[in-house]
Amino acid sequence: MMLSYSQVLRRSLKIAAILVVTDLTIALVTMRLGLPPAGVFGDLLLLEVAALVLLAGLVDFGSSLGISHLRRIAFSSRQDFSFQKRSEIERKAMVFLFAGLMLLAVLILLATSILWNP
Repeated sequence: MMLSYSQVLRRSLKIAAILVVTDLTIALVTMRLGLPPAGVFGDLLLLEVAALVLLAGLVDFGSSLGISHLRRIAFSSRQDFSFQKRSEIERKAMVFLFAGLMLLAVLILLATSILWNP
């Protein structure tokens, strides 16, 4: 079953929300250690944006035609390339990409608020 765009958006929003809440919790806990919570929160967001975008790229790349042929040659895989399956995997990769973009938007808002209110 292929994901619809609304399902992709909902899953992305769930991932982004979970990560933001986790990051806020970690940032508030580290405040007791004397670290600036906004800095910790921003650093965590930056790492997660990079990880999500890389993960989306890896998922998408893993289903490409070239990798499918390489898998068949190198590992004697019997799976043939399917445009239907490729579309499904692209939608799964979009979940991670959209979640990363949502976190990037939060990161930009954080940086803007820090710059405006030093």
